[in-house]
Amino acid sequence: NNIIRNKKIKIDNDETVINLTHISKVTKSFLKVIKKKNHSKKVEYIKINIQKKIKLKKLSEKLICFNTNANKLLLNNLTTQFDKDLYATFLSYYPKEKFVTKLFPKIDQRGSFVEILKSTNTGQISYFTAKPGVIRGGHYHNVKSEKFILLKGKALFKFKNLNTNEKYVVVVDDKNIKIVETIPGWYHEVKNIGTQTLVMLLWSSEIFDVKKPDTFNYE
Repeated sequence: NNIIRNKKIKIDNDETVINLTHISKVTKSFLKVIKKKNHSKKVEYIKINIQKKIKLKKLSEKLICFNTNANKLLLNNLTTQFDKDLYATFLSYYPKEKFVTKLFPKIDQRGSFVEILKSTNTGQISYFTAKPGVIRGGHYHNVKSEKFILLKGKALFKFKNLNTNEKYVVVVDDKNIKIVETIPGWYHEVKNIGTQTLVMLLWSSEIFDVKKPDTFNYE
């Protein structure tokens, strides 16, 4: 509650270990007993398996990380069931004002570019728009790869292999949804060849870094 509202927390002993089990696992154990057909007259004790033993310091670090990432559009690393359950518990304390996150489009004469979600493990999801006749891209990457999904309009993709000069052209529209990949070492550009503003969803294998963009213009 305090962390999600950016209030101070107090931990008396960082090394204190607590046992945590998500409530869903407890209620399932209750239901299992309730649904039993033959109940013993003896008092039954149900042992709930401990899902996680964790130090208070580590627990607080995880919760603080959840809160920090939310403010940076960063996805959390939820690789274990415990982390998923902890994150669900964290979200249950969300104030209504945090249900909506404002995004900030970068707008120029070509259209707009909006970052949606980021992950240090799996890259970034964004979308961009392009006015009729506008070309976006016009560069290549050494390591970064991308997946484009056209949501609205009609687009022409042009590719050129920088080593062999091989060229490749793809036309896509919103009536036949496809994924178009950009490959490291291939120059690529996207042109809006439709009559309306183009809307393109984009996944990139890495978060855009202004200092290390891995984006190179080609003439």
